[in-house]
Amino acid sequence: MLIRFDRHYASRTGFGRPLVGSTFTVALAAAQSVIPNRGWNGVRLPAPVFEGDAIYSQSEVLHFPGVSGPEPEGPGGGV
Repeated sequence: MLIRFDRHYASRTGFGRPLVGSTFTVALAAAQSVIPNRGWNGVRLPAPVFEGDAIYSQSEVLHFPGVSGPEPEGPGGGV
């Protein structure tokens, strides 16, 4: 845990600086999604995250219950 909060400790690790916790990283990615995620299959954290890093996420809607066919048009249509 010190690697996330203690700059002096983190400076002596292989990362050289404090890491951002993976729980925060996943929560941030979830907040970037328009549709609530109901499953986390395939979540990957391919690299450590540091303070100031840009976080990019991508979601794919595989099924939207109660909706079929093309996206509705007009006010309130779609997501």
